[in-house]
Amino acid sequence: MEGIAVPKDLEDWIHAPVAGEKREINLIYDDGQTKAILRRIANGRGNVQIKYENRAGLAFRNWLNEMFIATQAGTVGEYLKDGIQVEVEFGNARTYYQDYIKFLLAYNQEVAAVGVLIVPTEGFARTLCAVGRKKAEAKGRHSYSGMIHLEKVRRELDYLAFMLRMPLAIAGIGPQK
Repeated sequence: MEGIAVPKDLEDWIHAPVAGEKREINLIYDDGQTKAILRRIANGRGNVQIKYENRAGLAFRNWLNEMFIATQAGTVGEYLKDGIQVEVEFGNARTYYQDYIKFLLAYNQEVAAVGVLIVPTEGFARTLCAVGRKKAEAKGRHSYSGMIHLEKVRRELDYLAFMLRMPLAIAGIGPQK
């Protein structure tokens, strides 16, 4: 891993650079801090990425390796450490249901004993979806699938719990009020 892709919906929030520009930023984690580069990639989509593959990023890469066992180790989840699997979901309901399958697989493979699902709150999801709808319409798309949110997860958990044998914590993320 050499960088973190920045979701399109967050580019304005982080003041992403325009095409061909980049700037140095600080990644702050635990007790550490690493210089990284925020840049717009010269690809067709113009993705924004936080790059930390340089020598200065070595401490951050080592921290990531210690904190999380990557999916390349044979697991199916986003993050796994000490038997705790974490899935972060800002997609639609289909991708959210796939997270439950990942929890089920990790538990059955005896890789994870506890699951944590992090999703946006309903209000934050509405805000992000409004941005997504505008972008979809600007591209000529006639539909936008929306986004999963904490309140929907809470409503559905009782109906989906039969397939989950592991303890599961659900957390909502959103802007401070």
